[in-house]
Amino acid sequence: MGLPFNPEYGLIAVFSVVLVQQLGAPLPVLPVMLVAGAQSARDPVFGARGLDHRQRAVVLGRAALRSSRAEAHLPRFALSR
Repeated sequence: MGLPFNPEYGLIAVFSVVLVQQLGAPLPVLPVMLVAGAQSARDPVFGARGLDHRQRAVVLGRAALRSSRAEAHLPRFALSR
């Protein structure tokens, strides 16, 4: 009996769940990361790629939030006369 975590879609799941959580949704990341960690016990390359996808999602999510907060403080100029 294998893990209920398809390795083909596992990295997409890690990236997606972490990104949505970083953007502010109250989504639990721990279960996905635990299952990904269990899968990496079978395949160490999966673990390295999983951590890479997690880090990319964190950076992308924080950059998106930082840019949206920066835009909120910019003055708005009317382009129409």
